[in-house]
Amino acid sequence: MRTRIINKLNMYHTVSSVCETHASVWNTIPAFGQNYQLFLAKVAALEQEAYQHTQSLVGVTESKEVERKTAIEKAQIVASALRSLGSVSADTKLMAQLRFPQTRLLQAGATRLIQYLDSIIEAAGNHLTELPDYGISQYKIDELIQVRDQLTVTLGTPRNAIITRKILTDKLDQLTGELDHLLKDTLDELVLVLKPDYPEFANLYKAARVIVDQKGKSNKPKPPLPPTVKDE
Repeated sequence: MRTRIINKLNMYHTVSSVCETHASVWNTIPAFGQNYQLFLAKVAALEQEAYQHTQSLVGVTESKEVERKTAIEKAQIVASALRSLGSVSADTKLMAQLRFPQTRLLQAGATRLIQYLDSIIEAAGNHLTELPDYGISQYKIDELIQVRDQLTVTLGTPRNAIITRKILTDKLDQLTGELDHLLKDTLDELVLVLKPDYPEFANLYKAARVIVDQKGKSNKPKPPLPPTVKDE
């Protein structure tokens, strides 16, 4: 998640902390209390969206690689049997269909890998009666078809996750915009009303409103933790 969002979230938390410890001050102005509760609700919503944003790509690559490896392993077994069958029966068409080396499967991109798998499955379907003699049962072919279909879905998952992450990013921008508007145009103005009678609170609030820009690896802000559910 972008550092700017995390820095703003930290600022919102600091503002909340100052307000919570000085509730007796702003309780004298009902409008402050009403808008402060709205502020807290929006901060909670931002925390939820921020956590979902950090989790949106977790495990996607790992899942894809595991399923890719499984599909390739099963495909190599069937392809080896087909190559052996093609050699013994002098089936030039079959041998030409499986001419690609096994390393090609490992190096292939998503689209090309599915094409290789389809080619192997098609060849297996054309030689169902002969393959049991080469150690390939109908069950093994069905297994390959199943993992191929699942891999097709999984290979599309990273793209879907990126789209989801973009939607979540837009929501984060919307929420921070609403929070900034609420602070600038409402709470900040009401703090100025309170300042003559409560200068200490006003000064602490003003300091809390400063966004600390933490850059660099050593000071990189930590992403948000899962939102906690408060007991009623």
